[in-house]
Amino acid sequence: MEEEEEEEEEVITEKVEEVKYKYTFLRHEESKSNKYGPIVGRDPILTQEGKENAKKIKGYYDYALVSIMTRTRQTFELSNINANHIEYSSLCREYRNEPASLLKEEKQIMESYKDFYDRIKLLKQYLIQLGEKHKTIIIVTHHGVIEEITEKSANNGEFIRTNTIF
Repeated sequence: MEEEEEEEEEVITEKVEEVKYKYTFLRHEESKSNKYGPIVGRDPILTQEGKENAKKIKGYYDYALVSIMTRTRQTFELSNINANHIEYSSLCREYRNEPASLLKEEKQIMESYKDFYDRIKLLKQYLIQLGEKHKTIIIVTHHGVIEEITEKSANNGEFIRTNTIF
């Protein structure tokens, strides 16, 4: 009987990141909309606790792809994550289905699930291309993006690692 292959994905709740996988997804730390709900308005910032937790995150990567939303940028910029290349991208922003998912200057245009899914397909293709050039990649993004790509749910500040993008 052949041994089963090792699981390709792993949910991590620790703050110190060891780089053993090609792709590491990191959900942003706690934002004001996570704590208080959508009443906080567009593009919420991190809570004080979220900022403190972000400072505890460590890691070194060849490439960092960071959502353009404020809470993901703050998580990355306050962390001790180092990367040779850093890109801020709208491809890995969250599903635009409520005001908190919009940038302050954006028009009130919501995204259909089909539009979101199509964007995720483009993101997957882009990640595969990046993976051909870079050994380790961190994607600092949002719950819906992580779940759509990895089929795993991530809490604030959690890592999900994988060696493959499907």
